[in-house]
Amino acid sequence: ISEMVKQMFKLQKTFKVISVNLSVAAALITLTEGRALSETTWADFMQSANNYARKGNLDKAEEMYIAASKAEERFSTFNNLAWLYVSQKRVSDAKVMFKKAIVAGSREFGADSIKVLMAAKDLADLCNKTGEIEQAETLYRKVLSGKSVLSSKERISTLKSLTLLYFNYRKFSEAESTCAELLVAEQQVLGDSAEVALTMSDLAYAHEFEEKFAVAESQYKKALEMAEKTTGKTSLEVANISNRLAGLLHKEQKDKEAEDLYKKTLNIRSKLLGEENKSTILTLNDMGSFYADLGQNQLSKIMYERALKSAEKTFPANDPNLSACRESYKKVLKKLE
Repeated sequence: ISEMVKQMFKLQKTFKVISVNLSVAAALITLTEGRALSETTWADFMQSANNYARKGNLDKAEEMYIAASKAEERFSTFNNLAWLYVSQKRVSDAKVMFKKAIVAGSREFGADSIKVLMAAKDLADLCNKTGEIEQAETLYRKVLSGKSVLSSKERISTLKSLTLLYFNYRKFSEAESTCAELLVAEQQVLGDSAEVALTMSDLAYAHEFEEKFAVAESQYKKALEMAEKTTGKTSLEVANISNRLAGLLHKEQKDKEAEDLYKKTLNIRSKLLGEENKSTILTLNDMGSFYADLGQNQLSKIMYERALKSAEKTFPANDPNLSACRESYKKVLKKLE
């Protein structure tokens, strides 16, 4: 034990480690294989850390990554440690490590290197999840405007993340722009596909919220045609696009077309997902609202009743979707009194 303590103090002096516990010291004795501890390199620490990580011993892996970072401040150390923290849902710690990875990577490879840009995207994703929207947006924009040429996969992934951010925070003008850019990028790589059809539907959705109804309708119909062509006429992709298009057509007072599409959506979702699935319940609720708007209260009641029956089996007591179904059902019952 006394020899181990001596070696620990030697390590502290050599690498300026603030604190190294006994488990770290034991691991270091293993990885040095009889060499003087002062000869232990950054690569030794990293090899040990990666071995522990592969075996699922994340506590030891963390200790070794931290020791490696004390030896030399390198991109891969901080980046690996960040992903270790992500796997443990330690978001705050992960963000700190991604920031350190960006600083170290900028020094090692340049600020516009692919490694640094991808670390920036990973940090942006975490900021997005924790509601730091301005920082996330800035980081996504940095990735997209970097001098290094992103691969198609990297560019599409970043555009998707930024578009989703804009949709989630109802910034539809910005979503419209990035979604259009995403659609072009995906079409170049994927051609006609289910993924492209859904992005086309997202773009139509942005047009709809910008009140460009004619453009949105045309875009939805192109998306629906592509989805039917690539996935079949009874797929969930077809149901998702049909449901959106039905809502738009109802706004445009094209109610016969809208009703047909709502029925199509309900039929697909009921068969593929079941009556008690959230998407099916929301479709039933949408149809109840649709019929209520048309003054067809008896049909509205039937839809709301089905929605509520399934919602009570599916959602917890305090779920807002259940509350909405109950409120809608009460309103239509009052109309029928």
